[in-house]
Amino acid sequence: MTELADGEPWADPEAAVAATAPVTMINAYSVPLEQSDRFLRMWRGSSARIMSEQPGFVRAVMHKTIAGDELTFVDVAEWRSADALTTARANPEWREAITTMLDDPELDVRARPGRYQVVYYVRPAGE
Repeated sequence: MTELADGEPWADPEAAVAATAPVTMINAYSVPLEQSDRFLRMWRGSSARIMSEQPGFVRAVMHKTIAGDELTFVDVAEWRSADALTTARANPEWREAITTMLDDPELDVRARPGRYQVVYYVRPAGE
């Protein structure tokens, strides 16, 4: 197993190829229901804004669960390459925004990030 510059494990034996291939960062956030508005304001106001300014960023979509005691958000962000994502995550402004959100004493947030590559597409029949 290799490690990226940011210390996260990368299990792909074709690391050189994977580094230049498109990658999706999926981050699930557990947030208590009463804190969901604050979480979204902080995420949109800093993390999402800074992320959108990074080279190699394609798009991000934030999803939220429809029911449950603890509201969970799932951020799906697409990047042109793993290298672009690694470079963006090293940006001090972005790191500070994420740390500020996760360390906010009025916000009980748990983040579970992961990197993924598309392996299969399913399209409507007939397309």
